[in-house]
Amino acid sequence: MDAQELQRQYYQNIASDYENIHFQEEDEHLIACKFISLFCAELEVTSVLDTGCGTGRNVAYLKSYFPQAEVMGNDVSADLLQVATNKHGIPPEDLVCCSSYKLPFPDNSFDIVTEFAILHHVAEPDCVVAEMLRVARKGIFISDSNRFGQGSLLSRLLKLILYKIGLWWLFRWVANGGKRWNYSEGDGVYYSYSVFDNLKQVETACSNVFAIPTRASHGSAVSPLLFSPQILLCGFKK
Repeated sequence: MDAQELQRQYYQNIASDYENIHFQEEDEHLIACKFISLFCAELEVTSVLDTGCGTGRNVAYLKSYFPQAEVMGNDVSADLLQVATNKHGIPPEDLVCCSSYKLPFPDNSFDIVTEFAILHHVAEPDCVVAEMLRVARKGIFISDSNRFGQGSLLSRLLKLILYKIGLWWLFRWVANGGKRWNYSEGDGVYYSYSVFDNLKQVETACSNVFAIPTRASHGSAVSPLLFSPQILLCGFKK
């Protein structure tokens, strides 16, 4: 079974209990969602797509914050989308069952596009970010993990050095016995990921880019790269 099918089965098996497993009160992605809401007010946002929306918690939050805006979500798992409708009351017409690799929307369809914790579940995050940038008129928001801010300080520095010299993925492939991904009962299929992996890609498409630590430790204000395990990366187009 390949990684994508394994992850689909994982979502199918835990869909009804997904939020109990993955969400906590005031977790990093809800904090990110609150930051995004503030930016949306300044940007006069009238439409939002949350790609990889899962059970729709953040779609529901943004709908409540911007009741006049069009807020939609897409996800590869029909089981999670069903929970979004059953639990959060999100109309089925506002949910699209599709991969984030290929969004069924024209260029510049939404003011902003968001993602919360899906990029560490995909083999090609660059492709997902490219789709987010294509579909977004005003900007994108990436709320996800940062491998360089996780583990001991020594391991963080070693990871950063290996990444900078181009040996990180070879190291991961060898360490994982010939595959890039891992599997856990708590998270399913996951890859080593940092929002900073997509920093240059976002900077190329956006005029203003900055990172906000959403789970911080001592030193995160000085260096989010090395001291923040979770980051909200914000990219604003011209």
